Amino acid sequence: MAIRRSSQFRFDYFFRSLPVEVIGRRCEILMKAALKEVEIIEKKVREDMGLPIEAEKGIGLPPVTLPKFKDIQKNNRAIKMAKRENEKKDLETKVENLEHQIEEIQNRLKQLSKDPDSQKENVSRNGESFTKQDASHAISASPPAAAVKKEDESTFDATKGAIGPEGEYVEFPNYDGSEPPKEPRKAFAQFCQRTRKSVKSSLKPEERKNKEKVNGILREKFTALLDEERQVYRGWAAWDKLRHARDLKIYENAQTLTSKKRNASDALASVPKKKKL
Repeated sequence: MAIRRSSQFRFDYFFRSLPVEVIGRRCEILMKAALKEVEIIEKKVREDMGLPIEAEKGIGLPPVTLPKFKDIQKNNRAIKMAKRENEKKDLETKVENLEHQIEEIQNRLKQLSKDPDSQKENVSRNGESFTKQDASHAISASPPAAAVKKEDESTFDATKGAIGPEGEYVEFPNYDGSEPPKEPRKAFAQFCQRTRKSVKSSLKPEERKNKEKVNGILREKFTALLDEERQVYRGWAAWDKLRHARDLKIYENAQTLTSKKRNASDALASVPKKKKL
């Protein structure tokens, strides 16, 4: 009757329709579960206070004041928060250590890229060894045009050539402007242009057509070069940029001339005569 009169179970028709025996069994189950939970809490409180857990024969356990359920929940939340903060601090320290290690690795990589170790021999992918002397010989390969030494730089013609990496005046190849100029090559492309033949000659005939293998060997040789040796190919790249700028001007001038000629020919076209009536 108390359940039926309570406004809390006003619309819980299933609970309101249960018989008294079923409600009694449900209450007994809930009470047993509550008693078991109280025993666990009491045992934990006795352990925290250092009191005996089990009673001796003829002697009962001293009474203990149990904390309220709200206080237990508050303590559990505080413990979880402290655990979470500790875990957060540990993770932050680990992240800081990782960032420090990454910074050290980056500095080491920069140092190695500037000052590569002085190994005299490097092994290519196909197992053949090559020395850095080979790379130094590749630097002295023939330039793209005839190199002419001149003492006075003021006499150099910028439209015909420019200073190469070795301080020599190198002429540009002939260009008429009929086709768009070739794009300038970078340092690695300059290196490949001068050493590709020697790399192919060192391979077997069936391996020379394998572009991936040839490019891999060229890449390894280029990375094994010293900074001074790379500076030569950077100089050729700068020379090629000047060549591209000269060719681009010639190409633009040629295009403007052709457009002017086309316009002039269109203007001078004969006008048809009027037909006689």
